[in-house]
Amino acid sequence: MWKTINWKIAVSILSMMIVTCIESMAQITYTWVGLNGGSWTSPSNWSPSRTTLRNNDRLVFDMGGNWSVVGAPSQTISGLFVVNNTTLTLSSTISNQNFTINNGAGIDFLVEENSSLTISGSSLMRISFGTNSTGEINGELVIGTNGNVRTNGTNCILTVNGKIRNEGGNFANTTVQRLIFGPNSVFEHARNTTNIPIASWNASSTVIISGLIGAGILGTNQNFGNFIFRSPNMTFASMNFSPLSIRGDLIIDNGISTTQLRQTTVALNVSGDFIVLGGNYAIGNTSNATRTIRVGGDFQISGGSLFMTRVNGATGVVEVNGDFLHEGGTITQTGTGRGRIAFVGDGSLPQTFSSNGTITNRIDFLISPGSYLEGISPNSNFLGAGNFSLGSGATLVIQSPEGITASGPDGMVKVTGTRNYSSEANYIYRGNSNQIVGNGLPATINNLTIENLGGNQDQTVSLLRNTLVNGDLNVFNGILDLGEFTLQGSALGGLILESGAGLRIGGNSTLPENFASHQFACDSSVEYYGSNQDVTNPISPTIYGILILSGTGIKTLPLGLERTCNNLVFGGTTTTAAVQSMEIAGDLIVEAEAVFQGGDFTHEVGGNWLVSGTYEPGNGVVLFQGSDIKSISGGTFNQVSITGSGLKVIEGNTNISGAAVIQSPVQLTDGTQLSVNGSALLRIENSGAVSSIGNGRIVLNPGSRYLNYSTSNPLLEVQQELQGSAGWRMIGTPVNTTYADFLGSLESQGFSGSDYPSFQPNVLWFDETDLGSGLQAWRMPNEINDVIPTGRGHYIFVFNGEAKPDSGTYSDNLPLITNGTGTEPNLQNRAVDFGVTFTPREDQLVSVGNDFTEINVENEGFNLISNPTASYLNFFAGSGWVKTNLDNTIYVWDPASNNFLTHNGTIGSLNDGILAPFQAFWIKSNAPNPSLQLINNDPKTDFSVDFLGRKTINEPFAISLKVMGEGMEATSFISFGKEGKEGKDPQDAYQLESLSKNWLFLYSYGSLTEEQPMVINHQSLLGDAEERIIPLHIAASNDGFPVKGSFLLDWKLPETWPADKGIFLMDHLQEMAIDMQAQTVHVFNFEAPVNTSHRLSDDFFLPQAVIFDSPFTNDEALARKNPSKPFRPFTIYIGSAPDGRNQEYLPAAPKLFDPYPNPFQNNVKIRFFLPEAMPAEIRIYDTHGRLQGQFPKTVYPTGIHELEWETFHNNLSNGLYIVHLLTDQYTFTKKLIKN
Repeated sequence: MWKTINWKIAVSILSMMIVTCIESMAQITYTWVGLNGGSWTSPSNWSPSRTTLRNNDRLVFDMGGNWSVVGAPSQTISGLFVVNNTTLTLSSTISNQNFTINNGAGIDFLVEENSSLTISGSSLMRISFGTNSTGEINGELVIGTNGNVRTNGTNCILTVNGKIRNEGGNFANTTVQRLIFGPNSVFEHARNTTNIPIASWNASSTVIISGLIGAGILGTNQNFGNFIFRSPNMTFASMNFSPLSIRGDLIIDNGISTTQLRQTTVALNVSGDFIVLGGNYAIGNTSNATRTIRVGGDFQISGGSLFMTRVNGATGVVEVNGDFLHEGGTITQTGTGRGRIAFVGDGSLPQTFSSNGTITNRIDFLISPGSYLEGISPNSNFLGAGNFSLGSGATLVIQSPEGITASGPDGMVKVTGTRNYSSEANYIYRGNSNQIVGNGLPATINNLTIENLGGNQDQTVSLLRNTLVNGDLNVFNGILDLGEFTLQGSALGGLILESGAGLRIGGNSTLPENFASHQFACDSSVEYYGSNQDVTNPISPTIYGILILSGTGIKTLPLGLERTCNNLVFGGTTTTAAVQSMEIAGDLIVEAEAVFQGGDFTHEVGGNWLVSGTYEPGNGVVLFQGSDIKSISGGTFNQVSITGSGLKVIEGNTNISGAAVIQSPVQLTDGTQLSVNGSALLRIENSGAVSSIGNGRIVLNPGSRYLNYSTSNPLLEVQQELQGSAGWRMIGTPVNTTYADFLGSLESQGFSGSDYPSFQPNVLWFDETDLGSGLQAWRMPNEINDVIPTGRGHYIFVFNGEAKPDSGTYSDNLPLITNGTGTEPNLQNRAVDFGVTFTPREDQLVSVGNDFTEINVENEGFNLISNPTASYLNFFAGSGWVKTNLDNTIYVWDPASNNFLTHNGTIGSLNDGILAPFQAFWIKSNAPNPSLQLINNDPKTDFSVDFLGRKTINEPFAISLKVMGEGMEATSFISFGKEGKEGKDPQDAYQLESLSKNWLFLYSYGSLTEEQPMVINHQSLLGDAEERIIPLHIAASNDGFPVKGSFLLDWKLPETWPADKGIFLMDHLQEMAIDMQAQTVHVFNFEAPVNTSHRLSDDFFLPQAVIFDSPFTNDEALARKNPSKPFRPFTIYIGSAPDGRNQEYLPAAPKLFDPYPNPFQNNVKIRFFLPEAMPAEIRIYDTHGRLQGQFPKTVYPTGIHELEWETFHNNLSNGLYIVHLLTDQYTFTKKLIKN
């Protein structure tokens, strides 16, 4: 029977059944929303409300902060997530609670970074990972009391990227590595005993054993990353430690615990560092077996104890690839075994080594072949009772001051066993104080390196034996001192001196030989400090950096040592002679007791000149060429050149004996003197400059030469030596100064402030504008402190210690040095105007009111001036002078020859017209408005060069004459030129009044019509047929009296004198003619005439006229009427002698020669001589006075004339006839016979 159904109710029921089915199949995520301390089982603590528990639920704790959830039951879920910085503790008081994590979608278990999960319970509280489940701990999982983690589900994986800390639970996992510790993850075993989980350990993961107390731990036989024992409370005796490997660091940090960790692994590889901070670690734990720990990183021990062995016969080995830092604790061994510490680095980087802890018993040290070991300090030593071995190819860095020793307690190696240092090893000395290599260094080694890091005077490494280096000798820092030993290299090695490094060579040794190459840094040094050593050259192209020659004896430099890259130092008591020119890029230093002989070479110095010892310059040259500020300490130089852009500061007294050229800035410090010795030269170029600080100055000694072409104006002290006897000197000042300074070493008198104001003045200058007599033109200074006008010349009388007018004697004993201190006019900045004048004198008397003043006409135009500079000046330089209305001639009094020296720019006796500093001179103006200006430096000259370098082709066409006698001599010149005249012309030079009582003059007149005494007589050019008469005179005085004695006259004719132009000296004293082309000397006796106008005594008097008043006249008629009037002794006749006959004597007056032929028949020649152009007439009379022939009165020129009288047309009878020569003043006759 069928029943009726309510479809609405049926549909509703069906819908509920479907929803229920879907809910039972869906994965639901529940988020904790309960309170802290809330119950796990309360549905309302979850969102959504967790009323039904399913095995695919996913539970999320994301509250943030610290939370505790209690009552966690056993259940299966598909996800547990602790996220969002949440720290969660899950606990239960129910026994044996178990969470099972099933495999769900994605990660099934997650403790997020910065989040933490702690599990604990009153009994077992476990998290189990089911089949194929995955989990990640990126934060921290703490396994608390009774906590447990089980990873035995098939294919489950729990990855730890954060930390697991086991505080009281354990792990239940199979040997299959389902627990993976990722990079930088940590497992900390913070409880006693139990085991380390079986896991896969990343190389950077870390295991920390921190909670052991009474028992050890299992599970150490794995491949770990980092492993740290940090259980200081362990009380049990020992624990086996058997890791398969440690790919990170192994750290033993068990404090003062005495529990011994015993390595059971035969060879434990620790890829990172092995660090012992506390506790005990034992390596060799099996009798007669070797146990090794290979440390890929550093070995460090600062506390606890490392037992290399603990049983008899065992061997414990530590092999270290990194640093060995023994900063504390003890390394030891017990029993009959041995320990060995082996340094096995690859040598690419040094392994550092320290030994601040304790090493006892038999611990051997091995530096393996190819390794590179360096002590961390000089106190890093190899200790203990073991052996030491340095392998072939290994490198040992030695810091101990005692180096390495073969035995005994000194040095870096102090082991009491054997010590073996390989001859094929490399040795580096890197101390921080002075070191010796030690007697352990083999006699033959591979490479030797010096890297001493000590300070100055404390960075030397000293050799103790003769040594052969087969490889390289490198000195990188410090100094290698060879002492008296030799160090030789091989053809495979090089000697290298790096920057700042040094090599010292003692005894008789020299530079290490036999190396293939040398490399010396520019600031490295090599010092030869032995006795009598030979210096050798580095192997080219290397040169010395700093070369130091110290010690004692002779240091012999080699040929080829041309330059140094840096300083050259001479020290000790050595003597070194240069053998060639050298270029010194740095300083040249000569210490207090050393001697450097520069020789005849050129030495270039780029640095400072620091000489406190002896520098012997020889004939050499020193060049300073630095481009920055350099110091010159002083000394004596032959020749020196200062160039380069840098300032050169002269800080000590400096002497120049040859020449100095300054082309760059120079500064003289206060009190420093740059002295230029006699004949030496100081030249300041336009590019140079000399500045003075305070009293720093240039001292120009007598005879020195100074040329300043720069714009600088240094302070000068210019000196001049006065020699000879008492008398007048012509002097001016070369610097701007006062009479007080200028006359400091001379006696002065006659004016205010002088030494003797009331005496007759002895310091005079000449005022050309004064129209009075010669005496009236002389002036004296007004006051001793007056500034001397630039270019003023003076007559100064030097008394030479003679008696003073009152009592006592003058103090100016000759020779003496006079000087002036100041600055000279700088001709780069301004010209010097001498202010010369010309005052016409047309008569000998001029009226002044009702009085008449006597005028010395001969003083017209004479100006007394002086060289205004400290340089020699060429008055006839082609540029630099402005001369207007001046004669060319200058006059200088020479007290040595008691005569005036002259020059006219072409010829003369005054050194080609060169004017020395201090030299005053006369110059003659010849027309109104004269001018003389020195406008630039062109006239400055190096006197000796210019004078000696003059070429003979420049010699003028002139006759040079010299007379000598009675111990005196005088010169005179007769020149010929287009501008010459018989009378005055600008090329003439006058005979001036002598300033001495002993004098000899030789002068000529322009012609018979001129009576001006000339020492340079400039004549017009000679015509082809022209004849010339030149009067020649001699005057002399000896001690104020006329001279009588024997004299010698010699002459030199121009090389181009025409052969057909006769020149004869007519000796009127002996009435003879001398052919001056055939002879060059003539001897004669002579008594000089008396002349009261010149000075007759050297007794002090004021000078008079300027030009000498000649006692000779050209008027023979006057001489005949007044025989006391002196007549000239000589005449130079220029003309032609008769063909085939000697020139007859020509008197000073006209002369009629013998007719020829005589007797004659039809024709006869009549010859006569006229000394000057004049009218003359020839008449021929018979014996009855009848005129038979005549040549009418005619003006004949100067010279010899020949007339021919023809008689065949007038039937002249045979017989005697008289020939008459008639002039205005003379009549001469000669007999003539016709047959």
